[in-house]
Amino acid sequence: MATACILAVPTAAQAFTFQIGPDSESSNSEPTGASARLTFDFSQEGDDVWLNLGIFNTTGEIEPFGGGASTATLMGVAFDFASGVAFDSLEYDPLRSNFTRLYQDLNIQPFSSSDDLGSFDVGIGLATPGNSGNSDNPLQGGRPRDGLTAGQDTQVRFSFSSPTTGTSLSANDFAQAFEREIRSGNLNVAARFQEVNGNGSDTLLGGRVVNGDRPTQVPEPAAAGALGLTAAGMALLKKKQAAAARELDA
Repeated sequence: MATACILAVPTAAQAFTFQIGPDSESSNSEPTGASARLTFDFSQEGDDVWLNLGIFNTTGEIEPFGGGASTATLMGVAFDFASGVAFDSLEYDPLRSNFTRLYQDLNIQPFSSSDDLGSFDVGIGLATPGNSGNSDNPLQGGRPRDGLTAGQDTQVRFSFSSPTTGTSLSANDFAQAFEREIRSGNLNVAARFQEVNGNGSDTLLGGRVVNGDRPTQVPEPAAAGALGLTAAGMALLKKKQAAAARELDA
């Protein structure tokens, strides 16, 4: 079972840090100044790969930009998976975070109205009123209760299982593919903020890879265990394989 796998000790691999902020596109005419940092930390667990995602609300902690916000609540984040890697199934574990909801194929306006962008593969958000079911969208509103306020951070975990063909996944391959496609602009990342300097809001798209330390020790999974998404993983796998095929044919 996946829970037993989650409790095993992984082998350290490779990490990179992504800053959402002054280099991002805002849903507002002027960015509010809210910002976040995501640390993508990949590790090997047998034939599978873990992604320990560190989430930091850096509002007020980096050099001011836009409206110069000093307070904001981070409601959720969304990103695509790298097309250069294939996996059979995906499981999500919120660990001790409040980001207990996993969403798929998110349309985030105004960005998803672009034919080139489309939907995000996955997003994580809060299980609070306003975000109570899979039909809701954590990056299109919701109430800020339990979100990350400025200066707070948390971690969540994604577990990727190897394809049924028997080919083992490589944490290094995952890390390199994710970082390469983020740097090239082919892999999109977004974050949603509420309560920006009181009652403002902002959704940011993109950013840049920056140097950063690996996350501190990852907490053990919550008692509830991981959320299994085998069917979702298969759907995303087919989507990514199709995208990779189109790229090769181009």
